[in-house]
Amino acid sequence: MTSNRSAPQFLRPLSGTMELTEGDELVLDVTVHGKPTPEVEWILNGSEIKNANTYSNEGNHQLKIPRVSAQHTGSYCHTH
Repeated sequence: MTSNRSAPQFLRPLSGTMELTEGDELVLDVTVHGKPTPEVEWILNGSEIKNANTYSNEGNHQLKIPRVSAQHTGSYCHTH
């Protein structure tokens, strides 16, 4: 019997450091697969980012900030 569940696996996680200038666009992408399809939460400096421009499509997840400012400075990560 085949299981309809599999643990989330990040096929393309976040990596590296980015340096942006105020007003630049920030785009972060990850690819994650699993069953059921995992949801991704974006984290900035340990707190969940609420009301962000996020997109999900078939395991590809993206966080987009059209114009960064000082409030967007810090360490970004994701959870599933």
